[in-house]
Amino acid sequence: MGDLSNRLPFMSLAQICDDDDSLTFACVWRPWSGTKTVLKLDEATSYGAFASASKGVEFSEGEGVPGRAFKNRGEEYCENLQVASDPRDILAKKAGIKGVFAIFRDGAVWEFGGPIHGAAEEAKRKEFVGTIGGSTGVKKAVNVVLAANRFMKAGAEASHEE
Repeated sequence: MGDLSNRLPFMSLAQICDDDDSLTFACVWRPWSGTKTVLKLDEATSYGAFASASKGVEFSEGEGVPGRAFKNRGEEYCENLQVASDPRDILAKKAGIKGVFAIFRDGAVWEFGGPIHGAAEEAKRKEFVGTIGGSTGVKKAVNVVLAANRFMKAGAEASHEE
């Protein structure tokens, strides 16, 4: 499915879903500022019929699968979205969506799912999440860049001393 060099913003979500027949949609949820922080669907980069049906839904931090992934800046799994406390439970029933997972990476929440669920699928999802690169936030990315610059500078200074 991928390797550690993958970065979700540059990956084809349609290709990810095509490669894994248990995934039928991919939603990209981005923070939207207002009176409170909410996540809204980025329609241009999302994929699949369920993503299109979700376009009017917003998530507050901690609400639903994407909102919980956003709040904890990590991963969130849901075995059956049809019976979960998620504003899309009825949409999920109509679309036959059950198992979903969301990943916070590169400042957004990336959600994938499809009709299959259960322990075997959850293990498969965890393996998939482990193959995705990216950062859990801008601060971590900045720290990595600063550390790399310090390392390169120290190496350059050491070579001048020889």
